[in-house]
Amino acid sequence: MNDALGMVEVIGYACAVSVADTMVKTAAVDIQGLQRAKGSGWLTIKVTGSVAAVEASVNAGKAQAQRDHLYVTSQVIPRLGTGLGPTFLPQPKPKPQPPVTPEPKTTSKVAPVSAAASAADSAATSVSASAISEAAAVSHASKPTTEPTPATHYTCNLCKDPACPRKKGEPRASCIHFNEVEAEQNKSSHKK
Repeated sequence: MNDALGMVEVIGYACAVSVADTMVKTAAVDIQGLQRAKGSGWLTIKVTGSVAAVEASVNAGKAQAQRDHLYVTSQVIPRLGTGLGPTFLPQPKPKPQPPVTPEPKTTSKVAPVSAAASAADSAATSVSASAISEAAAVSHASKPTTEPTPATHYTCNLCKDPACPRKKGEPRASCIHFNEVEAEQNKSSHKK
């Protein structure tokens, strides 16, 4: 592997997306992943590409994160060792191949069919086709139609009410059920 690996560590998902966007627009690099660290909201953006491209993109990403005051650290590894690639970079999962079933070869001799026999076969085929279509119509009519109910999507993680205009991250006081939630929390804190 002649590619370089570049990493920029920042605080917060929004900053990580902004930095990744800057890095990709600056140079011809491929984003290999976004790795979350446990606690404190740190994220590491990993990119690969040529050494010069990775160096330029990491410097641009670092500058973007420093402007936002959310920069932690960065590192460029110029020529990643062959044993380290599978450890630090996500490996593409191979697509499962569908099993190939060989078609059986059959050879048969076709005997000449009389005109009367072929007419009888076509009449039987038309009768069975109409019987099948009638049976299908009856089965469709007898099945009750159930339409899937639309999933209720809520944006407020406090009350989980779809009618609440509050979104996650906004002040708690903007929740329409704020007083109820606050009262429940006060009751539970007094019980302890």
